[in-house]
Parts: sequence; C-alpha cells; structure tokens
Amino acid sequence: MSDSTYDLYRQSCINLARSIILKSSEVAAAINAELTLYGVDVDETDPSTWKYYLNLNGQYHSFDTPMTVTSLDTLEVIAFTRESLEIHRSTAKAYTFNSEAYLSLLARYPEQETLIRGIVNPVDIDVALSAADWDILHYNDDLVEANEADLVNRIQTWIRRHMLRWHINDYTISDDLYLAAAMGVMYSHLPNAIVNIRLDNAKTYKAHSYHVWTYLASRGGLSGFRDTLSTAQALFLYRNIRYIYKNSGKTSTFKLLIENLLTQRGLPLYAYDLRHRTDSLPDSIRPEIDVIRYPLNDSLVSADAIQIYTPDELTQLVQDFASDNGLNAEELTDEWVLKMQRSGRDRVLTKVVESVVEINDSFEAVNLSQLLLEHWAYLSNTGVYSGNVTLVNPHSGNILQISAADAFILYLYLFNRTLGVTLDTIPTFTTLLTVEPVLQDWDTFIEGLNPKYVEPYRSMFLSLPTTSNIINAEGFFEHVQAVYNVIASILTASNMASKLEEKADLRILFNRITQSKELTLSNISSYDQWLFVNDIDVEDISLTDAQAFMDVILETSTGSDASTDTTAESIQAALVSILNQLTSYDINVVPTLLGQNAFSVDTNRFKISELDISGSHNDGDYHSTMRIKDASMRTDMGRLDSQAAVLRLNDVSPSYAQFSLNQLDTASLHTQARTLGSIRIANVEVAVKEITHD
Repeated sequence: MSDSTYDLYRQSCINLARSIILKSSEVAAAINAELTLYGVDVDETDPSTWKYYLNLNGQYHSFDTPMTVTSLDTLEVIAFTRESLEIHRSTAKAYTFNSEAYLSLLARYPEQETLIRGIVNPVDIDVALSAADWDILHYNDDLVEANEADLVNRIQTWIRRHMLRWHINDYTISDDLYLAAAMGVMYSHLPNAIVNIRLDNAKTYKAHSYHVWTYLASRGGLSGFRDTLSTAQALFLYRNIRYIYKNSGKTSTFKLLIENLLTQRGLPLYAYDLRHRTDSLPDSIRPEIDVIRYPLNDSLVSADAIQIYTPDELTQLVQDFASDNGLNAEELTDEWVLKMQRSGRDRVLTKVVESVVEINDSFEAVNLSQLLLEHWAYLSNTGVYSGNVTLVNPHSGNILQISAADAFILYLYLFNRTLGVTLDTIPTFTTLLTVEPVLQDWDTFIEGLNPKYVEPYRSMFLSLPTTSNIINAEGFFEHVQAVYNVIASILTASNMASKLEEKADLRILFNRITQSKELTLSNISSYDQWLFVNDIDVEDISLTDAQAFMDVILETSTGSDASTDTTAESIQAALVSILNQLTSYDINVVPTLLGQNAFSVDTNRFKISELDISGSHNDGDYHSTMRIKDASMRTDMGRLDSQAAVLRLNDVSPSYAQFSLNQLDTASLHTQARTLGSIRIANVEVAVKEITHD
C-alpha cells in the first residue's frame, strides 16, 4: 500500500493512545493539594466531591472557570456543559476529542483539559472510584476494530507493566513534576506499544485491517475490493490466499471460494452441463442435446432446482463475456453440438458458471430516503427544523454556515446541475408523504373507518413524534425515523391484509396521516440572486464536485449517509471478479441480474373474499369482475398461471395479461393463456409480484 495509507494507520495508533484516560489517585491527591494552597476546602472523606473525579464525569468544580462556545446548531453562545451538548448535538459532534474545535477550546482553557474531556467523554464516577490505579477508564472505541478482541486488554497489561517497572511513587513527594514526567514518558511510548501489539496480531483473526489489506494488496491487488467484502471474507482471504493461489485449479479450492465468497453473501451460483437426451432414438441416429443448469451452493438453492436450456441459450449467455463471442455464434454452436452428439460420454461439464442475483429488493412500503428529503424541505420551510449546517464547498474551499432551509435550496440546485440542468428560478416543491409534527386527533383520522381494522393501530398512531423545534441533523433524523416506523407499519399491514375492506381502511388511514404540501422555498425567485446573497460560488462547479457537494449537504442536513454502495449488483460484480481472478483460467463466471428493469407494486397481495365475483372462462380466455375499495393501479403484465382457487400473475412471457384497478370501485382481470383448468371463483387470490417493461 501507499505511504499515505501507512501514515493514516500510524496516526490512528497515535490517536488511540491520546484518547486513553487512566485512573490515577496520585493525580487526584496532587490536585487536592494545589486546591488547598488556594484556600479551597477539600472533603478528604468523600472522593466523589473531589475536582479530579468531578471533572472526569464532566461536572464543574467550584474552582473551575465556566466555559462557553458558539453552538453550531443555533449559532448562539451556549455554556459548554454535558447538558448543553445533549441538546446541541451537532456542536457535540464538532467537539469530539482532538478535533479542531476541541483543540481551539483547549487553547482558550489550557488548565481545564480534564474537564473538557470529561464533558465530551464522561466517565462514571462510581467506575472511576472503584478502579485501580492505571486502569483504562475510557478510550475511543471507533479506533478499535471489532475483531481486535484482545487489543485493549493487552494495552492495559502493557501500561501496568510499564508503570510497575519505571514509576517510583516516592519521587512524587520530593519532585513536584515527577508524576507529570512519568506519565508523559509512558504516553510517548504508548503508540509504539499499540503498533507492536497489532503487529503481533498480524496473520491471526485479530489482525488490524491495515495488515489485512496491505497483505491482500500484495497478492493480486485484492485491496480494491475493500468496500465490498465483509470483515469475515477479508479475513478468510487473508488466512488462505497463498493456499488458494497454489491450488487455484482444484475443484476443492473452487468449492471453498464458492462457500466463503458467494454462499456467505447469499448469492446463488449455477453450473452448466451438456447431456444426451435419447428419447428421439432410434428414429434419429443422434441424441438431442440438453443444457442442464444446476446449483453449486445447495444451502441457498434446492438441489432439485434444475433447469433445462437449449444450446442456443447457452451461447447467448456467454455472448457478451468477450468482445468477439458473437461472431459466427450460430455456426460455432452447431459445431460443438455436433461434437457432443458424437461424444461417447452422455455428460460433459462446461466451463460456464453463472451467478444469479434477483433484484426484487423486497418491496419497501415507504422509502426512508424519500421521507428524509420531503421532511427536510417541509420542516425547514415551516421553521420546525431550525438548525444550521456547516459545509465546505469542494469547488471553492469556502466554509458555509447556512440554515437547513437554505441547504435544501442549494441541494435542489446542485441536483439539477448533475442532471445537466441549470435552474434560473427557485421552484416550488411538492411533498407527498408529509406528517405534521403536532399532536394528532385519533378520532378525526378514523372517522368513517371500521374500528375493528384500525383500532389496533391507535397506540402506534399516538406514538408519532411531536415537536416544535429541531435544531440539528441528529434530532431531525431521529424524528423522521420515528415517523417512518409508524407509517411504514400501517402501510405494510395494509399490503398484507387478507380482506379488501381491512386493506382499504388501513390505506385510507395511511393517506389521512400523510399529506401533500406545496412549498414556496424562498422569497427570492432568482437562483443567481439567491446564490449572491448567500455568498455561494457554484457557477463553474464540475459534475464531480456537484455530486460530492450534494452528498455532503444531504449527510450534514439529514444525518443520512449518501455515499454507501452496498447494492446487490455491486456486491455481485465484486465477488464474481474475485472468483474469476482466483480460479482456473478457463472457467467463465457470468453475472446475471434478474429484475433489474422491473418495479414493484405496493399493493402486492390481496385476497378477494366475502364478495360477489362473477366471471366466465374457456380454454383461451377468462374474464372476472371484482368489487374493490380504495385502489388505483393499471399495468400490463406477463403470463397467468392458475392452480385450483389461485390465480397468479408473474413476469413470464409470451402470454399476455392485463390487470386494472381504478377508483370506480371495480376491478377487472383479463388474460389469455393456453389452459386455465378448473377455477373456483369463490376464493380468488391475485399476487402481483413484479412488472417488467420491454
């Protein structure tokens, strides 16, 4: 890896050492002695009142100087206390240990470092009192990885041994600065101790990610997959990469990779075989050739999930694997089919392996990202979300401090820039799923609805968060998350309801809770004027900078992370690439995505019961009319399969089906299929899973 990577690793070890807070009764006694010189009374019988322990807990002692800071949430001057930071959470985030704001505050109050650290990272007084000298009371656990199980314990052991060997208590009596010097020497050696402990853990399951990825980078450049592989998968490759390369052509190695890379992440893998089909013999002198697809990871897919394909379909599968595979495909297919027909073996293994990922992403009743965006616009526009955000413009490097409402206006401008559109005027913005942040009247919302269906959701409804003032992104995210939990539960219950009446009432309840709002975002109509007034320079911003700025604004304003790429497609692409790299050169692993051009219908399942349903059918046509409440949908879908009392719509062609719902309280289903079989109209279930457009 690069020198910069090592520098970051080394700095993380230094930061971990700096973050460690140790118990020292000698320091407490020294502070008490100094306070006595200043005439401050010290209760020797009650250590919980001592300045040392109060400061560790983030509490002020009577001798301490009150500290103030400017809130990044409201831009007001506030007291720097634990209580204030619990409210002003963006400010608390900015004053984390060793941050720029923390160091600036420490420069203003250099004699109160223990208090500042206690306010930022409080230590329980009872824990501090009961701890032995040189026990670790606190450390930054973000700098300790999950698999480093023994790191802190080994650091603790090293500290105790160091102080036992080098610290002589009696010197504190004769030399005022001995204790400070002894602790300074210990802390100066602590980063090297951490580095050595981590080095000792290298090539074990407790290895730090720096050692893991440095090693993998030197073994085929696998460090490029760092963002995709899980910790368990990275450690698997870390332990076994030499063996894998040495035995890359073995079937056992291939199975090992399948199990640890694909099966572990829930990705099915299929192999293709060529087999003779002899049912045409002896009328034909040559057998027909079937292409058999069967699963390689039986724990994910049933071993019976075998499918039969034609030779042409196999050729089509690998056509895009290399640039010239499509040349003379038909002739080449005929050639290898003829060779297989003449083969003395009735089964031949191919080198084609297919990774199949179905992107059905089980339907989300409500999208959290949409709720965050809409409530960001609405709550900031109405003054409920009154917080301010601090941004760094990647284009100019300027630091911006703007309101959450202005941040949304800027986000909207940059979003359009990424689409190649430069907005001249600030548009109105319409929300669809806005929930009022005030106490709602349950009786009003359920008027006209059947209490039997909606009453179970009363307590959930009443748990909707109410607030008049949100001052930071953390509080905003928690608010919207709570809203999401309630309305998603109601809509999901509606989608899963077995009776249409229950489904309709719950959907109506959902629609009454969520409202549409048209917002005027600014009194200034011109974007040029608005950007000038707010001193924001984005005139010549590049597409890359605009996207980066958007992500920063979204994360800072809503508390969500816009940069994470953990889609099924990205995971599959990475794991297939690794599999191709680590297996035999003549094996072709083909990635396949199912449903990537499909979208889901929110009302995905309903049962028609206790209703009059009329219909007729024959071998080629079936028509049914059903009475439905509060539904709206119209789309074309694939084939209709029927089994006894169940009709199922799916995306298999070439048969045709049309299903329509409207607000006229009727729904009609019309299909064309080869055979419908026996249909019992009394109980019909229509399951709409997914719709695919050509």
